[in-house]
Amino acid sequence: MNSRRRALSLITASVLAWGAFFPAAANVAYARMETSALALSWQTPIGEGTMLQKYTKSYGDQQVSIMVTKVDLNNPYVEVKPVYGTNQKLTERQTVTQMARETGAIAAVNADFFNMSKRGAPFGIVMRDRELVSSMGLISYWYSLGLTSDKTALIEHFGFSGQVTAPNGTSFPLQGVNKEEYNPSEGRKSHLNQLNLYTPRFGKTSLGAIPGYQNVVEVVFVNNVATEVRVNQPGAVIPENGYVLWGHGPAATFLLQNFPVGAAAQISYQTTPTNKDWTQAVGGSVLLVDQGRALTSFATDSYIKQINARTAVGVTQDGKTLFLVTVDGSKPVYLDEMADIMAELGSWRAINLDGGGSTTHAARMLGETEAKLINQPSGGAERRVPTGIAVYNTAPPGVLAGFNIVGPAEVLIGQTVKYDVKAWDNHYLPYSLKASDVTWQAGQSDSGSFEQESFTATRSGTATIIAEAAGIRQQRDIHVISGQEVAQLLVSPSPINLAQGQVLTLDIKVKTKKGQLIAATPRSVQLYTDSPVVTTNDQLQLIAGEQAGTANLTVTYDGVSTTVPIIVGQVEIPWLTFDNQTSMSHVGYPASLSNYGSFTAVSAGGGEPVFRTRKSAKLTYNLSGAPETDVRIAYGRVGAKPETIPGKPIGIGLWVYGDNSKHWLRSEIVDAKGKLVYVDLAKEIDWTGWKQVKGYFPAGLTYPLQLKSIYIVAPAESSNDPHDQGVLYFDEVSLLLPSNAATEPKGREVTPGAPGTLSLGQELDLGYSLQQTASFLQKARLDVKSIVPQPLPGYVPADYAFTLQGAVLKPGQPDQLSTKPVTVTLKPKKWIKGKGVGLLYINEANHTLDPLLGEVDANGNWVYQLNAYGTYVPYYLDPPAGVPFVDIINHPAREEITALAKKGLVKGLDTNLFGPEVPLTRAQFVTLLARAFQWKLPDKPKLNFKDAIPAYAQGAVQVALSKGLVKGYPDKTFRPNQSVTRAEAALILDRILNKKAQPSKPLADQKSLPKWAAPAIANMVGLGLIDPEAGRFNPNQPMTRAVCVVALYRILEKQ
Repeated sequence: MNSRRRALSLITASVLAWGAFFPAAANVAYARMETSALALSWQTPIGEGTMLQKYTKSYGDQQVSIMVTKVDLNNPYVEVKPVYGTNQKLTERQTVTQMARETGAIAAVNADFFNMSKRGAPFGIVMRDRELVSSMGLISYWYSLGLTSDKTALIEHFGFSGQVTAPNGTSFPLQGVNKEEYNPSEGRKSHLNQLNLYTPRFGKTSLGAIPGYQNVVEVVFVNNVATEVRVNQPGAVIPENGYVLWGHGPAATFLLQNFPVGAAAQISYQTTPTNKDWTQAVGGSVLLVDQGRALTSFATDSYIKQINARTAVGVTQDGKTLFLVTVDGSKPVYLDEMADIMAELGSWRAINLDGGGSTTHAARMLGETEAKLINQPSGGAERRVPTGIAVYNTAPPGVLAGFNIVGPAEVLIGQTVKYDVKAWDNHYLPYSLKASDVTWQAGQSDSGSFEQESFTATRSGTATIIAEAAGIRQQRDIHVISGQEVAQLLVSPSPINLAQGQVLTLDIKVKTKKGQLIAATPRSVQLYTDSPVVTTNDQLQLIAGEQAGTANLTVTYDGVSTTVPIIVGQVEIPWLTFDNQTSMSHVGYPASLSNYGSFTAVSAGGGEPVFRTRKSAKLTYNLSGAPETDVRIAYGRVGAKPETIPGKPIGIGLWVYGDNSKHWLRSEIVDAKGKLVYVDLAKEIDWTGWKQVKGYFPAGLTYPLQLKSIYIVAPAESSNDPHDQGVLYFDEVSLLLPSNAATEPKGREVTPGAPGTLSLGQELDLGYSLQQTASFLQKARLDVKSIVPQPLPGYVPADYAFTLQGAVLKPGQPDQLSTKPVTVTLKPKKWIKGKGVGLLYINEANHTLDPLLGEVDANGNWVYQLNAYGTYVPYYLDPPAGVPFVDIINHPAREEITALAKKGLVKGLDTNLFGPEVPLTRAQFVTLLARAFQWKLPDKPKLNFKDAIPAYAQGAVQVALSKGLVKGYPDKTFRPNQSVTRAEAALILDRILNKKAQPSKPLADQKSLPKWAAPAIANMVGLGLIDPEAGRFNPNQPMTRAVCVVALYRILEKQ
């Protein structure tokens, strides 16, 4: 082989079904030592003249399994033909099993090689019923299987020749029919300067422009008349009553010069050799056996000879027996070993077919109605291939000849198993037996009993089951498993979590010591619980009572037991609202209903019902377009993709605004393995208005789960006379969690002398102080409750609310809560950034939702005063339009902060929070002064302090020092992060303004004011720039950001 050819081979090897094909030096060489001869393991007829056989043969310590379909072509009812593509489209590859089913074959194997990186046309010939589907490629060493009109099978080297003639008599050689680019034997590019024909059998479109070929011309013909001329375009649609001629180089010139639109073409071609009346043919590759002798050298690349899964076809000397043979990749063989196997089977000639991941063998067993895969493909699943060789049974229907009993070979004591028969006639065709045609009985009276075709085993050991039909009797031994053979009883779920009132069907399997898993049935195992909180029934179900608690479940099979803990109780938390759901859609079943409905999010502001938050989901359905005799469904898809459910809940809750339609309400849940399950939410929608429904997940699901849709079902011919048209609303999906999977927040008794904190779940903590109630209140109670039952249209609540209740007053004291409130502090934990923490009071007397006014403390917590007993709901608070920071919504300085923020004079701690009660640092204070009074700042500040000054404040600090407004400390530090006191702030502002004034009222702490600041404080209070706090100035308290902004605002307004 020359170096160029070798390079091509290596380049293409990775993309072919097995590799590229170039004849290499004929070398031998991989056979292992044979340690056992070819031996027949079993065989069974599967059709007229067709026997399925299994052989074994050993090489070294490896026993190889060989599957053979042996065909007697002398039988008048047997036919062998190629199969290809899908619906007679060659390049629309599919699996061999699907090809066999599509064409009704009783057996099939894969055939020719192909290039997996392309559309996948085979390299060799395909002829079916004399129609040339694909011509033989120009590969000199390629052999193919052909059958003549008298059903003689031959392995030959096929060829092809043809020509296209123009109206003026000019002709051009036709290289091939329905061929993709491949590597001919002589090493050139297959389509270079060539003319090729593409018929409807090739696929939906022709070859079109392909890489490496310039100026490709295609002419589309209908009834041999040109209808379109295309240059360098993608493949054209091939007319069913026409074809496409493809040309490159001289062939392209020939097409352009001779076939304008309207020109007629004449095409002629033939398959060689022509001395036989060929009716069927399919490509293979190299010879394995010639004249009955296994070959030891092969004209192909070395990697083809390596150990691999194999497919081959062989014929006897008389051409009347055909062998379709496969060897799996689990116990593969070398090419020369496959040649030995084919020779030992009796082949006079045999060829290698595509192998590796393409090796596939399908067969229709006796009594079956379609072919099934009988080998194990190397890739774990069948590869889609272009061609196969198929066997057909053309006999007419006959009379019942036999049947097999089908059903489990091993069963449990007490298990009821349904058995069936698969029958065939005297031509080995499937034969339909009615259940009433078959009688059943147990071979031993103590082994079990039949009720019609269902057998219930009553003891362990061997049991014989007998079936009889039309005088034909068949029996089968089955094994009934004893407790001594059981390794383990597996119960799912384990441990078991139940909600009060929930009914759960258990998944129980018996694992034998041999590793088998057999699903238990109600009569094969016994269930016991040790607590009344849970009971069992005869359907392998647990029924939880209304009381929370724990129990143990014991499952027993023939003396073997296992125990599983049970917890009854649930925690319910909100999960999914429809406020931000996108790509919601309606789908109908049958599909004709899809256009007659909708699933959209609607808002409370539009007059639509909303249970909680801002939007609900509206399902509009119309089922009248399908007959009532059909099941009719209206799906509400929650999004373009299913919505992932967090954690491991045992079910979901849903608020539903019913229409009394009597429809069945369900949801679609997808588990992590893609398993789709249907969860009942309500057997009938028999209510109007809002109602919560709950559905529980079945056992055996793999988490995480996804919610795909919420939907209604109108069963076929429902007796409930359901409405054909209607509207439903859905709101807030909640998660039902096992009580041991989430710690539900708890309440407690509280007293005035003991402030504390309660958890409100993951979102908030609740701080409380009853100090103001100490004069009249002895104790009260704060309880935490789920928000799930509370309607709150227009509000997005936290997961938990709280109640203030159960007050015990001090002897002789009236309740004074309305004037001496309880202080609560809501501390955000996992809270949405940019949202405030609002608080609603559920006013049951007025049936209103009353928002409270709160403030934000220096730590960013929201502080509220409670002056009534009852339920309070934290919610996500949005700032009103025009308010720049969420924490100043209810602050007294909101107007001043907003005004200066809009002018760019003040900034927040971040984009959402201002921190009005946060103490102002020395660096922040001088920076605010610089902005407010428009100081000119140096480009390159020079400071001589030991400590670092923040870059944003350096210029302002330098100017403030130069103006004598601030000073450093004796230790040569500035302390930029130290809080400014109210006295210090007053002194600095006084130096800037230099105005005198006196307070209208003396300050309560006048005598304790520091002497160095007293005059400045008097000026600031007298000018109305800094307000006293309850009559006191509190000079040593930190200056807050809000107080500073108010002072600056008032100064600027007066200026």
